[in-house]
Amino acid sequence: MTVLQAIFLGILQGVTSMLPVSGSGHMVLANAVLGSGEPLSMTFVAGIHMGTLAAVLLVWRRDVSRMFTAAADMLWDLLENLKIWVVQRRHPESLRYRRLIHGRYRLRVSFVVTAAACTFVTGFLLRRPAEAAAGSLLYTAMGFFVTALILTVSSYTSPAHKKRLFSAKDAMVTGILQGIAVIPGISRMGMVMSASDILGLPSGFGVYIGCLLCVPSVFGGIIIEILSGSGSVPAPGPGVMLAGILASTVTSAWMMKHTVRFLARCGRRGFALYALAAGVVSLLVYM
Repeated sequence: MTVLQAIFLGILQGVTSMLPVSGSGHMVLANAVLGSGEPLSMTFVAGIHMGTLAAVLLVWRRDVSRMFTAAADMLWDLLENLKIWVVQRRHPESLRYRRLIHGRYRLRVSFVVTAAACTFVTGFLLRRPAEAAAGSLLYTAMGFFVTALILTVSSYTSPAHKKRLFSAKDAMVTGILQGIAVIPGISRMGMVMSASDILGLPSGFGVYIGCLLCVPSVFGGIIIEILSGSGSVPAPGPGVMLAGILASTVTSAWMMKHTVRFLARCGRRGFALYALAAGVVSLLVYM
């Protein structure tokens, strides 16, 4: 892989990272069209996603900072509750436990943590098929078709009355659907947005939480890569990796600033048709 190819793939990932069309699937397809002669390295794919992560931390820094603060406060209250439990076992007293989940950001932290845990488990179970699919246009095409199907289903099953609050079940379903997006062609953002629509969560919540879930999902992907090894395809050189990461970071940040409101309001069927077309193109290139 050359530096120019890495920059192109980084820009492609940045443009598609915020759209429900699968950035990884587009990278596999573009890599085949460019004629590199070898499948993408999972290390390179993880690095490109780190660029998107950096963009999230930059653009959504206030929300991420408040959620980290809320998570720290929740952990402190949990430790205090454990202390109260120990004291009551030795000397029964009428001490009140602290409430862990309350307020906007603590609720969001609980959703992200639950969804991220389900995503990690699902992604770990699918790590081998994901590595094999990273070099296969056939599997990537199937992934695009899955994205098109889920987006279509969500456009027809979205309830008219939206929930005011979300539950642990909502977070688990969202996390599992996001987890299967380790397969190229299956869009992570598309799965999160579709889950939000199908579950009847507030309008725009899927886009917002999809951005925030990028933080634990990328870290989880790196952990999965470490646990499963570097894979059969060697990573490109440091210069090539850096070029791809920087291109992904800049493009992802621009997309996040300009497409969030658009995605929250637009329909899903147009993206479903696009994913279907991308799957057909992938099959044609494969043949």
